[in-house]
Order: sequence, then structure tokens, then C-alpha cells
Amino acid sequence: MADSAVHDIPSDYEPSLFGTYSKKIGMWLFLLSDSLTFGALLYAYSYGRISTAGWPTPFHSESILNATVMTAFLLTSSLTMVLAVRASVDRNAKAQTLWLLATMACGIGFIVLHGREWSNLISKGLSLPMFPAVPGHEAEAEFVNVSKTVPQFASTFFTLTGMHMLHVTLGVIYLGVVALRRKFIPILLALWLAAWLLTPAYVLALCGPRVDVHFPVGLFDVGKDSLGAGEIWIPLS
Repeated sequence: MADSAVHDIPSDYEPSLFGTYSKKIGMWLFLLSDSLTFGALLYAYSYGRISTAGWPTPFHSESILNATVMTAFLLTSSLTMVLAVRASVDRNAKAQTLWLLATMACGIGFIVLHGREWSNLISKGLSLPMFPAVPGHEAEAEFVNVSKTVPQFASTFFTLTGMHMLHVTLGVIYLGVVALRRKFIPILLALWLAAWLLTPAYVLALCGPRVDVHFPVGLFDVGKDSLGAGEIWIPLS
């Protein structure tokens, strides 16, 4: 359609309104909608911070270092993605796949560090009412007070960063499909299973009521220090 008009190929369709590829226009529209979504979230966070007296700043050197590394992953992924596009233009399929995999690796690194940051903050007491208490961890007064005195801080923080993490996760899955095609399906299922098994039992409790399941040994035996000897919380469908 629009592609034929741009390249002066005879066509029965009218030329593109913007004189460029329809796929490129679609990407522009996607980026525009993406910008509007995150712009709205950042505006809500900024408004809350400006209009609320005593807005907390509970992040210290460890969180700042973690965020710095996460930012480095994102910036590196932009470079590797440009190199993947360049390889695609040069019709170098092998280099394209390798650069896409490198971009995925940067995205996965971001997701892992993001999950680590969330786990650390939640264990210290920064949470929402829907979050269960973390077994075996003593909440710090600073983070508990933040959740009680300025509850909108935790809600905006988890909404904004959670949306960002979801955005990157979907991007990694999309790149995996582009780079590996059908070969990515078993890898995706393996990653999903690993994430499910490695997720702490107290988080799985969000999905449903508590059920005591006793396993003498094995992967599911969570031990006495968390939920009790051989007990695990699983969701009921």
C-alpha cells in the first residue's frame, strides 16, 4: 500500500499521507501512545510529590547504585537494538540475531535487578495493604512509617515502576519471538516455570487462600524459618 507509493511502484492505492512506510507510522503511533502512558504516570507522581508535605525519600546508596546499573542496562539495550536494526538492513541474519539476544540480555538484567529492588524494599516494610508480610524479615521503622504516613508514595512508586517492568518484560518476549521464532516458545515456558517456582510462597498467597501442603523433602519444602515445617501457600483455581 503505502510502501509501493513511496518507492514509485505502480499501485491502485492512494499514496501515504506522510510519505513514508506504513510500518514506520505504526511505530511512531506506538511510541506516541507509550509516551502518553508514562507521561501520565510521571505527572501523577510529580503532582503527588509537589502537593504533599513531607514527601519521603527512603532510597539510600544501595538503591541508587541498583538504579544506576538498571539505567546502564537500558542505555546499552538501546545501542544493541540499533546494531540489530543495522544488521537487518545489511541482511546479516546471524549478527541480527546476536544483537537481538544481547538486547534481551540487557532487558532480563533490568527485570532481575528491578525484582531484587522490589523484594528488598517490601522486606523492609515499604508495601501496599494488599502485600502480605514477609516471613523472617523485620521491617524497618523508616519504611513502615512511609507506608503509614504517606500511603500515596508506595502506590505511585509501585504503579510507575511496575508498569515500567511490565513494559520491559513484554519487550523481551517480543524480541525473543522475533529473534528465535518458534524456538523461543519452550524457552519462554521454561522461564515462566522457573519464575513460578522461585517466587516466594508468601507472594503466591496473593493469588488465593492458604492451603497447607506437606512435602517431606524437595523443591517445595520451604522450611521452618518461613511459613512453617513443610508448609507452602498455593493458589486455588
